[in-house]
Amino acid sequence: MRRASGCVAIMAICALSSCSSGSSKSSSPTTPIPGATSASTIPTTAGGASKLGNIDPCTLLDPQVVRQAVGNAVGAAEHAGTACNWRSGNLGDVDVVLILDPLGDPVAKCARAGKASTGRTVSAVNGLGTTAYFDYRAAGAASNGDLTVCRKDGLVLLGLVGNKPNAAMQAAAVALARHVLAKLS
Repeated sequence: MRRASGCVAIMAICALSSCSSGSSKSSSPTTPIPGATSASTIPTTAGGASKLGNIDPCTLLDPQVVRQAVGNAVGAAEHAGTACNWRSGNLGDVDVVLILDPLGDPVAKCARAGKASTGRTVSAVNGLGTTAYFDYRAAGAASNGDLTVCRKDGLVLLGLVGNKPNAAMQAAAVALARHVLAKLS
């Protein structure tokens, strides 16, 4: 059975990322990041955009890596604007969306990611070398988990949709984030 996947995860992620931001300009390049030293700044390229804005998210994961993390096969990467999707097409299987968000104020966006909302469970995630939050909403086959990794140069956002409990969804998101962060370093 096919399903329209990724929509819920993308909507939740867009609430944090530039999808809903009215500005395409980066905030002050000297904005401190949670957990960073006061001398840390947001790295920018010559054009003033964050380095994350120059990276194709579809190059950071492949179907085999996604399958290992989520436990089901997915198709090839599909571009969706500034996002990249890996979908199985089967109801209940986990689909993944990856967004690299270089725009706006990463400190403010990271703070929003750490706040719970109705029907969602938000928890801090350790072990990624930076501030990160996992946001989960149980909804059967359309349960979704969003991992927000706060970096100096923007946010790495992973959205997962499928029929998995919070702990399994979070473990899959963290495994994928580790892979992405290793490629970004």
